[in-house]
Amino acid sequence: MKIFIIFSLFGLALGQIHGQPRQQNGDTSCADMPTFMKDTDRIVGGEDAPSPIPWQVAVLSGSFQFCGATVLDAYTILCAAHCQPSTSNSIRVGSKNKKNGGQVRSIAQVIYNNEPGFQYNAGTLNNDFVILKLSDPLELNDNVKAACLPSSDYLGVTSTEERCFTSGWGTLSAGGSSTNVLKFVRVPAITNAQCNNDYGDQITDAMICAGYPGVGGKDACQGDSGGPFVCNDDGKAVLAGVVSWGKGCALPYYPGVYARTTHVLDWIKSKMGETNIISTTAPPPTSGCVAPNWKGDGWCDDQNNNEECEYDGGDCCNNNAAGWNNYCEVCECNDPNAVTPECADKWPSTKCQRKKNKQKCGKWKVKKNCKETCELC
Repeated sequence: MKIFIIFSLFGLALGQIHGQPRQQNGDTSCADMPTFMKDTDRIVGGEDAPSPIPWQVAVLSGSFQFCGATVLDAYTILCAAHCQPSTSNSIRVGSKNKKNGGQVRSIAQVIYNNEPGFQYNAGTLNNDFVILKLSDPLELNDNVKAACLPSSDYLGVTSTEERCFTSGWGTLSAGGSSTNVLKFVRVPAITNAQCNNDYGDQITDAMICAGYPGVGGKDACQGDSGGPFVCNDDGKAVLAGVVSWGKGCALPYYPGVYARTTHVLDWIKSKMGETNIISTTAPPPTSGCVAPNWKGDGWCDDQNNNEECEYDGGDCCNNNAAGWNNYCEVCECNDPNAVTPECADKWPSTKCQRKKNKQKCGKWKVKKNCKETCELC
């Protein structure tokens, strides 16, 4: 998925550390920063991780990785609410490759924050958090370890920090292809005031921004959503945020926006540990645009593909851009008023090709939706 969702590791960063070093609640069992991150003396972007990033999670729908997330403990994962994970999904940890290796677990429970004032808002992407509880505990080891939780006053809205990173398997540029190999990028935190200069006061206290204002080039992107934004605090990997949203990817005047962990720190702590799995909490109500920042971004998103969201801004119809169907499963043109060229496939070309390979071009539904591939023009 993306909402930036989206984010890949194509680019982001800026800032200088302000304030005192913070403790991570005295927790010495949480993850240290990997040497390849600690030794980064220059600004880097989009580099392959030479080994697994211990707290990094791939959220999967079948074999399809659609979001990232962060390990909090053996039973608990933190993700972005806009990813809309469900108990039909699974997660992979402890691997550089999103398709194999490491440990795979089923999601047993999805917990949204229903406390008044802290509920997820799909329109503004405020409070973009969701907790995932696993069916079976993770085996914590060198390749799988929890990120450190921050103290309550860590990186306030007026603070900056140079030594921050995000990571994931998202696209390498807006509209580009995703990667199978885990990447990371240095993305320094900036103040909310500086970020609001670019986003016109859309940045709330529940958000934290990172990037290189006026420069760009480094950021998270499509498919990195829900993933970690960690900062190096005395060698510890402190979870400062969750990949949430942004305008485009790595644009000079639009930093990446993350959900600020300290804003819901008490709620996060209350959901950690081995707990009795109860029914999944209902997500907050959403409009037709489940992920409004994905509308019209060039990728087809099934959850936005409805009349109220203007059929994802037209992204699912007559879209010939490379990778347009990377983040959808149905990927159909639902807009009854869309003008489709007479000899164009209405279904994704890959789906039509499979039908053709199975010699099903004679079926009426295939003939209707795969005119070009089946050579029926």
